Amino acid sequence: MTLVSRLQALLHQGRLKIHRELAEAETLVRELQDFRVGYTAAGHLTFNARSGKHDDLVLALAIAVWRAHGGGMPCWGHFETVRRLALGAKASEPRYYMGVDLGQSRDPTAIAVVRQVDPPGPVPEKEKPKPNYARGSVEWQEEQQRQNEAASG
Repeated sequence: MTLVSRLQALLHQGRLKIHRELAEAETLVRELQDFRVGYTAAGHLTFNARSGKHDDLVLALAIAVWRAHGGGMPCWGHFETVRRLALGAKASEPRYYMGVDLGQSRDPTAIAVVRQVDPPGPVPEKEKPKPNYARGSVEWQEEQQRQNEAASG
């Protein structure tokens, strides 16, 4: 549940990006679409691909995402502190995380590599592009009025 919930959160927030150029991008997207939450007869949650489908890439991705968000080691904070001290300025360079779902006799091992990227910060007002309203629109008229008031006052 920990693995899948983190992956679901990133998907719903639009923060998980899959490069189209990747050889298995379509396969991963298809596996994500086929992935289901279910319940056992005893009421326990299960996470699997629907019948006859694969979920290997989804699980490998979930493991990599979990690692990228600090999962996996109870002493992770200490490890991260030592890593930053050792690397200095290079510690802020992009980091890559790998997740592996070991295959069985009928399917291959799936490996996913993710890179954690900080979301962009807010753009300063002076750097935002100026809107280009359609001539005669309400917004255009309001912009013209603001410009006239600024020029006269």
